[in-house]
Amino acid sequence: MFNQEINPEINFASPQDSSLLQIYSLCIPARTLPDFKRAAEAFINLMLDKEWAANSVFNIELPSTVPVDESQLAQDLRFNPLIYPDPDVLNRAQYLYALGEADTFYTTAWEEITNAIR
Repeated sequence: MFNQEINPEINFASPQDSSLLQIYSLCIPARTLPDFKRAAEAFINLMLDKEWAANSVFNIELPSTVPVDESQLAQDLRFNPLIYPDPDVLNRAQYLYALGEADTFYTTAWEEITNAIR
């Protein structure tokens, strides 16, 4: 949205065929040292806090998966398709899944490409 303020011509578009959805997992490895574990738990608790989630939508202009009281969000945020796309767009979107054994091939190929351009 910041870029829209600079250039109102910037808009949201989604291909008719599909688009990708991203998800993030919040987890703590079993072997995490106690101090790091407490810090990670505090971070996860913050990320799941409804008030913080509403503020993060406002501050970083990204959607939250935490249910927030929409009355806490300004109308331009609640109805902005850059933050909350239309249900049609979400229904066409897909998650990216692991490719199994092919993951190794793609990871190796990607490393070769990125190493070649360094």
